[in-house]
Amino acid sequence: MRLEWMTDSRTLQYKNKSESCPKDVDSKEEIIVINKKILLVEDDQDIRETLIELLEGEGYEVIFAENGQVGLDKLSQIKMLPNLILLDLMMPIKDGFQFCAEKDANPKIAHLPVVVMSADGHIRENQQRVNARAYLKKPLDIYEIIDIVEKYCV
Repeated sequence: MRLEWMTDSRTLQYKNKSESCPKDVDSKEEIIVINKKILLVEDDQDIRETLIELLEGEGYEVIFAENGQVGLDKLSQIKMLPNLILLDLMMPIKDGFQFCAEKDANPKIAHLPVVVMSADGHIRENQQRVNARAYLKKPLDIYEIIDIVEKYCV
């Protein structure tokens, strides 16, 4: 499956195309949250690359991870935390549910807002389950993505 930016539409749509070791931040170090930084956790490479291009084009710095474990590793290695986490729920290795459980158990990163992205029909139920601030239903609407990101990255 491939996510493409359709120029005649507001929606990113799927098109069938034939088909680090964690390092704890020293507790004495200052952790800074900046306004224009996003952690994108998405296993689908095409979706990930499209979202990175879209968000960087809007002036955001995007850190990306291909699964929840890599996302947690990156959060533990950086001093300047993102303002927002865009999170796919269904991923290999560590899914969005496991990611959120571990994030919420870590006081250094528990406060970071999460917006979930999913094609799952139970998105609102899953949003509550992971305590997400908002949800984006796939296929993704580019204006909705930008609106939500702007809400948390001002």
